[in-house]
Amino acid sequence: MKKSILYISLMVICLLVMPVTNSFGQPDVKSRLLKNVVRTENGKFIAEEYGSIVNIKTNFLEVQITATAPVNIISRDNFISIYSEMAISILSSALKDINIQPNDAFNLIRHGKLQKPAEIIIQIDMSKDGLSYKVNSGSSSSSNTLSWDQFYSGKD
Repeated sequence: MKKSILYISLMVICLLVMPVTNSFGQPDVKSRLLKNVVRTENGKFIAEEYGSIVNIKTNFLEVQITATAPVNIISRDNFISIYSEMAISILSSALKDINIQPNDAFNLIRHGKLQKPAEIIIQIDMSKDGLSYKVNSGSSSSSNTLSWDQFYSGKD
């Protein structure tokens, strides 16, 4: 009888303590999900994200991605869609340049700010004529400009 009371008491304590220990030290997921990625400032949509890439070959690789576009030439939804598509594509290419292949497992852990100086910096600027992007990764740097016709060719 004493053993069963002891077991029941331990189970009740575990059930009471478990939710507290699961949330202790964890980032507030709800606030992350409710936080806007895109802000409007001086007539432009602006998205800034910082993160660390973690994989088997690299411990942490800091990344900074910034995109801008005037609000009068593009909808917020299209801005987010194009920004996301371009950022993933450019990031994959930049990783290849530093010998991390797309088939290597990697995760991007997002942060509110840089943890250390960024090893990969991506800047995407959209205008009425198209978009341009610049990538700095280590010692290499590249840039390109695409008209909207070039960007959308073959996507319909």
